[in-house]
Amino acid sequence: MKKDWIDKTAAWLTYNRYKVLAIVMVLTAVIWFTGCPAKTISPISGEQVDWQRLELEVIAEKSSLEAAALQLDAEAAKFQAKLMAFEEATEQARVDLERQYEFREQVINVLGEFALGAFSGDINPVNTVGAISLLALGAFGGGTFLDNRRKDKVIAAGKKDK
Repeated sequence: MKKDWIDKTAAWLTYNRYKVLAIVMVLTAVIWFTGCPAKTISPISGEQVDWQRLELEVIAEKSSLEAAALQLDAEAAKFQAKLMAFEEATEQARVDLERQYEFREQVINVLGEFALGAFSGDINPVNTVGAISLLALGAFGGGTFLDNRRKDKVIAAGKKDK
């Protein structure tokens, strides 16, 4: 009797095989689509995630990257300001050196003229007074410049402390 039931079922399945196959495929697709959500490996966490979790991770990572970009922009602005201050300081140092070299040239020229006058015997009080006053003016100007540089450093240091 069992064999009759198995033979009848096998005959029915053979006769309706494509209908049965279609029903099995539809049931498999329904179970797969509803029971197994689509997942992928997240490039952020490295875990398998569904669409919603991936979007949450993307939003969180994007905001984190934007915050890091803002921080880098702020650091770049600080660096740019530091670079500008460095360039300004080096330019001031170059100007200071140039003034010192010019002052040295003036001193050497005045002393050279004074020495030529002494060797040739043409020293007169007017040339001597002119040379000394020129040296005094140059020294006064150089001293004033150096004093101003020192005061600028004191003022800058006071502003940094505040």
